[in-house]
Amino acid sequence: MTDRLFSISQLPGDKRQHLSTILGFSSVSDGVIQGDALRVVTRTPHDLSELRPYVDRMGALIESTTPRFEDGFIDRLG
Repeated sequence: MTDRLFSISQLPGDKRQHLSTILGFSSVSDGVIQGDALRVVTRTPHDLSELRPYVDRMGALIESTTPRFEDGFIDRLG
């Protein structure tokens, strides 16, 4: 899970709509709304090929975050 978890903050507008868009990216395996941010899991480490342009276009911030137990569990489920 290391280097596959990212927090996206300062997204304008509806977080649910952003999450729906991001979950459609082939490089993203999971995502949830967490407070004022989105928590996103990529399929491979450091793969921001689809996320980075989207985040930049939205004027948002993306940063690596620490794995939680739930992240590993969901990852195992596929």
